[in-house]
Amino acid sequence: MRDTLARSAPAERLDAMAEFATAAQGLAEAFTRRAAFQERIDGAGSSADTRSAAAHAQALDSALSRFDAAERRMEEVGLGDLSGRDDPLLPGELSELPAPRFLALMERAGQVLGSPAVVVGAEREVREAADTYRAATIAVAAELLQGDESSARALAADLSEQLGTSRERLPGGAVVVGGHDLTVEFWETARDLQEGLERDLEQLRARLDRRIQEANAPKTGRSVRSRVSDWFGMRSRPVGPVLDAAEEIEEIRDEIAALPADVLREQRKHLADVVRHIERRLENEYRQELFDEREWQDFRADRDRIRRRLSRLIVEPTGHRGHHDLLSRSVGAHPDFGAKRQDIKVDTYSDLARGVMGWIAAKPNRHAEKELALRVQSEGRVEPLLDVLLTRVHTHVRGLPDGPRMLAEMEAGVSHADGTPLGACLRHFNGRNLPQELVHLATTVGDRGGMAGVLRDPAAFGFRDKMMVLHDLMEYFKASSHYPKTYGSGLLPEDTLHDQQATVLVDAAGRRTHSSAHRGQNVLGDGTRHPSTRDEHAPSTVLARALRIPVWAGQSNTAMRMFQLARWAGASRHEIAAEAWGIFAFWRLHYDHRERLAYHTLHETMDVASNFDVPYSLTDRAAGLADVSVEAALTEMETKAADLALLATQVGRAVRVLSGREVSERVEEALDELDPAIRTMSISAAEIERGVRTLRPRATERLTGPDVRTFMELLDHERTGLAALRTVEQHAPVVTTALQGGSREHGLDPRAEGWETGRGITLMAPRFGLLEREQEQVLTGPAPRGGKTTEEFRSFSRPYPHASRSYRYEVGTEGTLVLPDGSVLTGHWTRFGDDFLHEQGFVLRGDHGWIGRVLNWDELRAVLPADPARYSLTADESRMYLVPVGQPGRVVALPLAENHTATDVPVAEEGTEPADAPALTPEPALTEEAASLEQAGLLDPERFRQQTTDPTASGLRSLSRVADLDRLLNEYGRIDADDHALRAQALDRLAERARAYATTTKDETRGRVVGQLAEQAEARATRYRRQAEQASPDPMDTASTGPLGYRERIALAKRTWQGPVTEEVARLERLLLEAGPGARSLVLGAVPGDQVWAMNIMGEIRWLEQSTAQVTRAPQTAQGVVKSIDLDPQARVIKPDPRLLAAEAGGGAARFCELVLGGNLKHVV
Repeated sequence: MRDTLARSAPAERLDAMAEFATAAQGLAEAFTRRAAFQERIDGAGSSADTRSAAAHAQALDSALSRFDAAERRMEEVGLGDLSGRDDPLLPGELSELPAPRFLALMERAGQVLGSPAVVVGAEREVREAADTYRAATIAVAAELLQGDESSARALAADLSEQLGTSRERLPGGAVVVGGHDLTVEFWETARDLQEGLERDLEQLRARLDRRIQEANAPKTGRSVRSRVSDWFGMRSRPVGPVLDAAEEIEEIRDEIAALPADVLREQRKHLADVVRHIERRLENEYRQELFDEREWQDFRADRDRIRRRLSRLIVEPTGHRGHHDLLSRSVGAHPDFGAKRQDIKVDTYSDLARGVMGWIAAKPNRHAEKELALRVQSEGRVEPLLDVLLTRVHTHVRGLPDGPRMLAEMEAGVSHADGTPLGACLRHFNGRNLPQELVHLATTVGDRGGMAGVLRDPAAFGFRDKMMVLHDLMEYFKASSHYPKTYGSGLLPEDTLHDQQATVLVDAAGRRTHSSAHRGQNVLGDGTRHPSTRDEHAPSTVLARALRIPVWAGQSNTAMRMFQLARWAGASRHEIAAEAWGIFAFWRLHYDHRERLAYHTLHETMDVASNFDVPYSLTDRAAGLADVSVEAALTEMETKAADLALLATQVGRAVRVLSGREVSERVEEALDELDPAIRTMSISAAEIERGVRTLRPRATERLTGPDVRTFMELLDHERTGLAALRTVEQHAPVVTTALQGGSREHGLDPRAEGWETGRGITLMAPRFGLLEREQEQVLTGPAPRGGKTTEEFRSFSRPYPHASRSYRYEVGTEGTLVLPDGSVLTGHWTRFGDDFLHEQGFVLRGDHGWIGRVLNWDELRAVLPADPARYSLTADESRMYLVPVGQPGRVVALPLAENHTATDVPVAEEGTEPADAPALTPEPALTEEAASLEQAGLLDPERFRQQTTDPTASGLRSLSRVADLDRLLNEYGRIDADDHALRAQALDRLAERARAYATTTKDETRGRVVGQLAEQAEARATRYRRQAEQASPDPMDTASTGPLGYRERIALAKRTWQGPVTEEVARLERLLLEAGPGARSLVLGAVPGDQVWAMNIMGEIRWLEQSTAQVTRAPQTAQGVVKSIDLDPQARVIKPDPRLLAAEAGGGAARFCELVLGGNLKHVV
């Protein structure tokens, strides 16, 4: 038996080696597949689902487990420890450590000891140096294992002097263009110069010492030989004065003193040569049209600042503080970390220049962001909400099955699996890991209960500690090979496409209209992604550069996962907003920016937060901070509580009416669901109102522990009440149908009613008869893209007519729809009258794109045709299209965004017969009340609002359309009293809208009131038109009532500037900004021989030359009369002459669509 075992030992070792090789190969393959899949996820418009991501992660974990098992078997059969623990130099306490703990300790010892010196010589010398460094590292690791950081540092300092290592050397950044590291190439030459300096200094010092010794040596008689040697030496010396010893010594000292300055001068000259090389390469790319004309002119105009910036990036003085000799200026304003590390890796010099120019242009906003970060930290409005969030996470963790073990692991601060310290931030700022000069930055979290201690009593810790813990909690619950394995690993949900969106286009208010899943990180030509350099061609980067927004490292995935953690724990929008502002301030003020990974800017953080319903405007980035406070949250909750209470009362009344009737089984089931939901809404509303009254007096102070818990309970009541509201929305249509004999929602407009995207709706019949719009008379959709492409996403949005809110969702170029609740819709749509149905039970309105969930989908699907008309969905930069599949028909095109409140109307399918228009119901006779309203005058906005906003007037009906009339009344009231034509035009719009509402509303009382409003508006509009016609300001007015010629229209459209040019320019820019993006003005006479345009481009005024279309400066002076034609975004004259309005019905004569940049101005100038 013993012989058999002895013979099988080699075979067992061979098997172990084969198993190890197979496991290593499997691990490499799993990692490669996971990396490739992750690259597809990170790509623009990726549609990879979370299940695929989880499968790849599980495969990688399995491969790691097999590899660990194979490694242990190698040790068991005596083939050595692959971690290095079998080194005979190791003391016992190190060799017995678990492999991960041993490797982490050795890595830390290497950091404390410093990087090894470079040894040039024979292989034996290199090997001896490596063995010596290994022994020194082991000695430092043994000290660290004992827990004595100071002793380990003292030992490392002694060994560093002996070995020539560089202690605590921070890695610098780099400027890499097309694979060429300009920083390394510069420093190679600079170090050669430095080494030459050291050699020359050594020779000069030796010469100085020798000459001083000779001068101080005792004088002796000279021999014949020395005199002969001196004689021959004198014959070979150059002609010149003979120096005595003192003069020669002084000359050598002067040469030693001047030599460093000479070398520094040569280094600066070489740095200037590198910058000039960049400029020459950039000019070559400009000639190759990789850099456009505008960018080239901007580069030349700001060349000096760009050169200084390039010099700093090439030198890369990471961690330096104070005056920098090579750069000849002070760098590193941060008192602890000095100069930031900045890595730039691009493929072209054009992209390098774009990044540098964008960074310089954003300098004022970078300074403003620092001030904003200081506000966040000092004002204290964020911290109470952070306390609420941390308390919420603590409560959530305690309720998990492994909650006690998680909290114990957090308190211990190390992984239960292998003893690895937890948390990147807490580990970095641990006092034992900081150099002596930074020990004042050490966190005390580890000594006060770790992350668990902060969760238990967040108010006892400062702002910085809270943000570090929130960051490290994300790592604790996230499954990743980068983070230690914990009891919470994998509990955080997978990343979703909705959470990864980045803004690529905005409206006039700076709100997102289009988005993409591209984070904006630079992708190099070899396919790798550099996390600390922006992709200058990514739409999100282009937008940020245009608005001069500071960007650096791409939209933050770290912030996104921190927000996911908050949402997973049940946090409200207010808590997530506080976390977003907090992590921005932490990164800006406290992050060690000498690290390899760059911090994220305000935009790179808050733009991600907008995916979690946090308000954010790109044109007013600080605006949202004012709403992040306990007081603001209480105000919002109070409003929602009032709405919940009112709706619970109204729906409860309907439920009680049906309770005593015989109803169908379906209605009975709906009543069973509604009854508890109504009670929940009422209870939530009452608790919120009571809690708000309790907390409001202390809302501006620091909340105590009980206050935090009370506030969290209020937020939970709000969530519970809103969840019950969704139940009511789901079942209330069934009750309404039973009450009214049909669907109560039939005939209502979801947009006008203010319904959210995804709300439940009951469809009774298809809608027909919508009008066609000229711009939608298209027979084909956008051309299909060739080859395999990555889906890009845009934001589809429409404002509600009665509120400042809007509904939105993401639409992909390949037809994927992503709703705000995370629902993803793909595949074809079915035509349903003027609307479209999806097989997952959703309806898309064909007039304004609103999407809702069909509550009676099963019943509706049963009555649909067997072969319905199918449509595919796609989108381009400006529109969403529904294209017929396999059949002729018109394409329905919906703009992705609109700047007006009029209802969009889809293109009707060819051959479809519209339904008969409903007969108008005769208006009832006016009552005494209506007569009194006629006398009072409903054109007074306040009086009209009083008559139409009584909730009891229409039961459960929304007042949205009446609110729209209220808006039109306010617009009418803002027009100057003597501008009769404009007032008549506004009243015509008001009368048209009021008449439409009065003939469709089922509320007779309100119909009479709105009908009276329409009559009053029409009568007063007629009076204003008569007054406008009677006005005769000049002889040309005789032609104003008839058609005008083009030259006459142009003459009336021109506005003559009255004041100084600079004042008129400022007045014009304000006028265009108020008109909105797309407004423009043609200015005549300000520039000799040319015309200039002032244009509102995305909320910023740009001046352009008519002849070249190049950007120019605003006019400062003028020699003659200056006139301008000022047009709004619809090409209508702003503040038009009344004769233009009267010349054509609807004011068409005041519209000049042909006046565009570069257009033919033959009849204009």
